[in-house]
Amino acid sequence: MARPWIIGHRGVTDGTPENTLAAFEAALEHAADGIELDVQLSRDGVPVVFHHRTLFRACLRGRRIFHLDLAALRRLVVRSRSGRCASIPTLDEVLSRYGSRTRIFLEVKARPRVDTPARHQELVEKVAAAVERYRVAERVCLLSFNRAVLASCCRVGPPLRTCLNLKRPIDLAAPGAVDRLFALCLAVRHLTPAYVEAVHRAGLACFTFTCDSPRTAKRAIAAGADAIITGRPAWLASYLDAHLDARGVAG
Repeated sequence: MARPWIIGHRGVTDGTPENTLAAFEAALEHAADGIELDVQLSRDGVPVVFHHRTLFRACLRGRRIFHLDLAALRRLVVRSRSGRCASIPTLDEVLSRYGSRTRIFLEVKARPRVDTPARHQELVEKVAAAVERYRVAERVCLLSFNRAVLASCCRVGPPLRTCLNLKRPIDLAAPGAVDRLFALCLAVRHLTPAYVEAVHRAGLACFTFTCDSPRTAKRAIAAGADAIITGRPAWLASYLDAHLDARGVAG
């Protein structure tokens, strides 16, 4: 690619409530090539877009998404650090609005200490069904830190691209390390040109998170990441314009 994709982390995270329709609109208005979002199940089994373990940003500290039915979640508002408010969207709302407009990096939230394997499987099946329902499989990549969840994603619904999120590098030569994966997404502090090259040799794309500063953006560019996840897509677009030439080579 001439330059890495810019992927809006939860849409945008500076000034707009993250993981909301307003955040996704802001990302696309400011040069993002795609949006990253997080999906969890409500108590009544509806996939909703929300990142955190608790609803503290909706003034319900200690309560979790799966404690409330969709009807109750609809009555909540989430707040950004700047005080702006928005509602919690469902996955259906996001896919219907953005599935034909942009790339969607969809993180399936799986927390073994909180959710049961049955809940994980239910979430996987409903995410896959939604992707198939809106016919957006070509634009969607499913992400997770949980390898078992990604394996489940490969077994249900249409063929889907899957990406393993990594806080630290893994041994790419280990048996099964890259099986059935489209990409790896590594924390930027561990990203190196050598590791990106190794990922490419293994036949995978290499993404990175989260790049919101010149230091992290410079590291991602130098390493040759294929996609950069950032909460500041407008800023990153300007940074890339200033530091990459027409061939995508750092100046």
